[in-house]
Amino acid sequence: NRTCGEPLGAGVELHYLHAPLEELFERAERRSASGEWTASPITRAHFEEWASIFQPPDEEEILLFDKPIVEG
Repeated sequence: NRTCGEPLGAGVELHYLHAPLEELFERAERRSASGEWTASPITRAHFEEWASIFQPPDEEEILLFDKPIVEG
């Protein structure tokens, strides 16, 4: 967070990307099906639980961070 990097003179950026719940679930299903991931699979119930408690950053919170060096 900002309080960790700022005292060291480092810029602190917040990058937030929104993806629909269905897209996240489909990506997790593809990873699980590929056999590359050996940990417990993430289920739809996991995503639904996390979506119910996650709060995306609002404009006020975003302004607490430095602007990204490269926009896009």
